[in-house]
Amino acid sequence: MTIRTLLVDDEPLALERLRDLLRADPEVEVVGACLDGARALEAIRLLQPDLLFLDIQMPELDGFEVLEALAPGERPLTVFATAYDRFALQAFQARALDYLLKPFGMERLRETLSRVKAVLRGARAVEHQGELEALLASVERRPRPERFVIQVDRRVVVLSADEVDAVEAEGNYAWVYRGKDAYPVRGTMASLEARLGPVGFVRVHRSWLLNLDRLRELQLGAKGGIAVTAGELRVPVSAPQRRKLQEALEAGR
Repeated sequence: MTIRTLLVDDEPLALERLRDLLRADPEVEVVGACLDGARALEAIRLLQPDLLFLDIQMPELDGFEVLEALAPGERPLTVFATAYDRFALQAFQARALDYLLKPFGMERLRETLSRVKAVLRGARAVEHQGELEALLASVERRPRPERFVIQVDRRVVVLSADEVDAVEAEGNYAWVYRGKDAYPVRGTMASLEARLGPVGFVRVHRSWLLNLDRLRELQLGAKGGIAVTAGELRVPVSAPQRRKLQEALEAGR
C-alpha cells in the first residue's frame, strides 16, 4: 500500500522535519508540501492525496477553514498538527483521526500512521468521515473573525465580513456580494443569519441580509424600499423588514 501524503505547515523547518520522519515509512509517499491554506486547497483538489498532515494556525486560512472550504467528499484523511494545546485537544482525541502536538517524535508518528493504515484498509473508513464532521462542528465555538473562503476557478478568494455589502440566499446556497461582484457559498438563510447577525448583518428581505456598516442610503417606497450600499449594490427591502431596519439604524445613532 502506498499512502499519498500532503504536508501543510507555514513553518518550512517543520515541513522538512516531518518529511524526514515520514521517509522512515516505505508505505508513505509525500506528494506535496504547502506553506499556507490557500495553496493547500489547490493542492488537495489537484493531487487528491490519501492523507493530509495539517497545521492549525496559519495566516489567511487556518487548518479548520481549509477543511471547511472542501466538500465532504474532497477531504482526505486528516491528521492535525499544532504547537498549541488550546485547540480542544480532548475533542481531537475523541473525534479526529489523530492530532500531533509539536514537537513530536518518531514513536508518536508511528502510532498515527498505524491508525491511518487501519482506516485505509477499511477497518474504520466509514466512521472517520463522521468523526471529522463532528470535529469541525465542535470547533465552531472558537472566537475568530467572520470571513468567507470561496473557490473561484483556480483562485481562492477570502472575504472578511466587514467588506461584504450583502448576502442573497437561494435554497442551500447563497451569493456573497462585495460591491456588485458576487461569489457563491454554501449555506441557508437561517445559518447565514445566525452566523452574520452578531457582526452587524440584518434581514431586510426574505432572501437578503444587509451589512449595516455598508449601508449608505435607504430609498423608501410604498411597500418597502431599496438599500444602497457603499459598493453601489441595490438591495430590496421588504415592507415587513423595513421597520426592523429603521429601528436598527435608530439604535445605532
